[in-house]
Amino acid sequence: MSIKKAEAHLEAMVANISRLEAVMAKVTAADLETMRVNPEHRLPDELRSQMIYYVSVIAEGARNIIGTPSEPGLAPDWFTGDVAIACKLLIGLRNIMLHGYAASADDRQFWSGINGPSYQTVRAAVMRLAQQYL
Repeated sequence: MSIKKAEAHLEAMVANISRLEAVMAKVTAADLETMRVNPEHRLPDELRSQMIYYVSVIAEGARNIIGTPSEPGLAPDWFTGDVAIACKLLIGLRNIMLHGYAASADDRQFWSGINGPSYQTVRAAVMRLAQQYL
């Protein structure tokens, strides 16, 4: 376990949560309504790209902290139970959006994911850890 490396990932997660939420605030109600009624509609490209990037950094930080089956985590005890599950869901969302896995890589799923309970669980855990370690 490398706390210094885990803290660096945690710091990046905090910064990118803030950036993600600032960009999310720029999505208009008209965009959301159009996306709701038209599955082909995408979020504005610049905002979409920024949000995917920020989610990628957050998810990558979580992956490094909790680890993978083939790679031990830097601080796996930081995210346990429901938080670890939420991290894995966020990592999956990142993979879908970044790599276009399956036909489900649509903006409605992405928007729902970053506004849903898994993201909020990860966000709350990151902020608690930031108060403790940063």
